[in-house]
Amino acid sequence: MGHTCRKLKKYDEALAFHERALVLCPQSASTFTAIGYIHSLTGNCSLAVDYFHKALGLRRDDTFSTAMLGNVVERLMNEVSPYEGAPNDVPPCQPLTTNTTFTYESHVLEDMSTIADIEMDITD
Repeated sequence: MGHTCRKLKKYDEALAFHERALVLCPQSASTFTAIGYIHSLTGNCSLAVDYFHKALGLRRDDTFSTAMLGNVVERLMNEVSPYEGAPNDVPPCQPLTTNTTFTYESHVLEDMSTIADIEMDITD
């Protein structure tokens, strides 16, 4: 019944049927997979990840759960920022060339205003 409701896009009813199935058989990897799939369809990616992990904990060779977990994690990476206030764009990075010299400045002691200059040569 849960699969039929899911195919009819009655996701709340489908979840209710699958949750009842878990009461009858709490160690069913396919039921955890079905619940994870419904959560992925409804955009609840965090819950989907949890249920796909539970399914894979019971049956490691479940290729559908493995594929869906990768898909959902990828969606989460695009939707959720790595930390609060993270920039949206990644700044461009210039490649290093050989024999590039860097100057590193560090405070030797907090009380003193002495700055040590260290030069490093990068070579191949």
